[in-house]
Amino acid sequence: MRVDRIRLVVLMLAFPLFLGSGACSTIASDLSKETSLPLVPADADFYSASFRMESQLQRLLQSKLVSELQKVEFVQGVIDEIKKDWTLENAEMAQAKAILKTPLAQEVLKAVAELASEEIFAFGDSRCSQFLIGLTQLQREMSSISVSEGNEGLLDWVDSLTKEDMNQIPVPTMVMGFKFKDEDRILTILDQIQAIVSLGLNSVPATAIVAEKLERVEDSRGTRLVLNLSSDMIPWEQLASVNEELGDVVDHLEEILEGRKISLTFGTLDKYLLIAISENKKQIASLGKVGSLLENAHLKPLIQDSKQEIIGIAYVSDRISDAQFQSQWKGYFSNLYAQFQPLIALAMGNGLDADMELPEFLDSLEEDLEWLDDEMEQLVPEFKGSLGYSFATAKGYEGYLYSRTESVLLDGSKPLDILKHVNESPLAMLAMRAKYNPKWLALSRKVVRKVKTYLDGFVASGMVSDRDQTEWEIVMKKGWPLLKSGADLFEQKFQPATQDGQHAWTLSMGGLQSKQWAKDMPPAKELLPIPELAFVAGLTDKDKFVEGCAEAFGIFDNLVELLRELNPDAAPAGYSIPRPERGFEAGTELYRYLIPDDCPVPKEMAPQVAFDEHLMIASYSSVQSKALLKRSSLSVGRELIRSDKELAAASYFDFGGLMNKLTPWVRYGLEISQGDLNEFVVPPQNGLPGLKGKDVVDLWNAMSRMGRFSSATEARSGSPTKTHWSYEE
Repeated sequence: MRVDRIRLVVLMLAFPLFLGSGACSTIASDLSKETSLPLVPADADFYSASFRMESQLQRLLQSKLVSELQKVEFVQGVIDEIKKDWTLENAEMAQAKAILKTPLAQEVLKAVAELASEEIFAFGDSRCSQFLIGLTQLQREMSSISVSEGNEGLLDWVDSLTKEDMNQIPVPTMVMGFKFKDEDRILTILDQIQAIVSLGLNSVPATAIVAEKLERVEDSRGTRLVLNLSSDMIPWEQLASVNEELGDVVDHLEEILEGRKISLTFGTLDKYLLIAISENKKQIASLGKVGSLLENAHLKPLIQDSKQEIIGIAYVSDRISDAQFQSQWKGYFSNLYAQFQPLIALAMGNGLDADMELPEFLDSLEEDLEWLDDEMEQLVPEFKGSLGYSFATAKGYEGYLYSRTESVLLDGSKPLDILKHVNESPLAMLAMRAKYNPKWLALSRKVVRKVKTYLDGFVASGMVSDRDQTEWEIVMKKGWPLLKSGADLFEQKFQPATQDGQHAWTLSMGGLQSKQWAKDMPPAKELLPIPELAFVAGLTDKDKFVEGCAEAFGIFDNLVELLRELNPDAAPAGYSIPRPERGFEAGTELYRYLIPDDCPVPKEMAPQVAFDEHLMIASYSSVQSKALLKRSSLSVGRELIRSDKELAAASYFDFGGLMNKLTPWVRYGLEISQGDLNEFVVPPQNGLPGLKGKDVVDLWNAMSRMGRFSSATEARSGSPTKTHWSYEE
């Protein structure tokens, strides 16, 4: 059916609004009877599931957001167009209806609707982590050999592989499943699939052997189609005949892969439709017979909360989490060196010889990268898994995330007092307390010193032109002391001055409003509020922080001089970084840049930093700075976010509130560009109703019915990092 692409996309987006409505019930979860958890092995590496999907869809369709969207004239026009298209009797539509009315199509549609209405899950058994590590190691070796020794070296490497090497990469059991109610319908479709697959495979001589390996398994738990594949089904002789030079390699691969098997399963098991991969069919048939993930101690929080209407679970084992670290980050820099050393040598002009040698000044690069990997490993905690789950509430949704990896960044040992300085009802807020860890800075300084050694060697190697040599010498002679001064300043002033570790970002709107924000900007008909973003930091030593800021300006001035020396046009002669005006207002110490008098913005607006003895506020509104310095009680996210509770982090975001505050800007932009909101922004085309300016405003207003997100994170030594979140309409 030929349909305009834009029209098709819009129709697809609007289709959920055209669906019927239904009631959303709240039912306590019985995890052992109503979910797939009993099928999942206790030592599974990962498990993810979504439940009550039809109920959640109906809840979405009845939400305030969808209700408001349905009132928009443009959306109503799209819905009417869908209905009109479906009632057309043209040849294309008649053909589509005829196909959909066939018995098989009807059964498939009903089955898909059923499978997508209850539960979808996926899991991998304990061999997934071993598979990941083994495959990663094999890929690293292959990549390194390929880059350093080319195809000939790669063939020699393949020839060196043993059967034991290949056995380090097991076939994991991975399953995706869908819950169903009507087994007869599923079995009918299964019969059709078996007939189609068998006919297709048998019709081609080359795949007939595969058809012989397709079997139907029927037992008391269900019916499954199983395709049993093995290495002896690979046409080794045919592969070897393609290229005589590869004959020995093919023979070796046949030898080391001998006996390897894999089974693909599609069918029913305990009221679930499964799509699975495993080493053999017995592993699928044994699911649920010996132990289950419900017995795993890491699921204890979920079991305790199972009285809620659970709608989603995500579990990751310690084993696969560590495997992911091993495969991606362990020895990261050394692995990069092994892969790219020949390319580095080539780029440095020494890569055309047989040994691919690096320039002399890079002789210790491999050793230094190994050192860096060792140092990083000392600072990075042991990677462990996580558990997350969510459930429906009367107001929206709620959930928990437990990360068993020890947090090296967050400190939850004390109440998050900075929450008393983020405004009473911000539109958005993120607050946290970071751990004081000078080891990271110390390592950074060591790394930078090593980098300087290589840069000095590069400049002295004669690999740069005379002009570049001069510029490099200026940078190293004058730029390096500036970098060192900045690091000293951070270590001696800023880091100890902010040792408290608390900081927050907060966003509000309404304090700064104007009809005209620039001289060349046409005045608006209504006040346009500007987002007021502020950064708040707790101070351990205010005087040291202020001293550090003053010294930082001197470093920036010297940086300007360095840039001017490299390029005289980079900055005017005599230019230096402007200093802020210092002042005191109502006992508040302020450092600010005043807005010029001819600028039409509110006079309260001025980029500034405000201080008291234990707090620093960076903002561009005097009103906001003074308000944030005063202690106040947070009136949003109260059930989760409490300033008197030991928290490591907290966040809040009012999606709808922000959209509502920005509405005047949307209306202003449309009036400037369109003139009249009744004019079309997108004209009607191909039967699709046109989008007017007022439709855009109405759509934007509808988005103001979006909800609010809150979260609170606890991080205590020896315990999982726990994040409790909620979303309310």
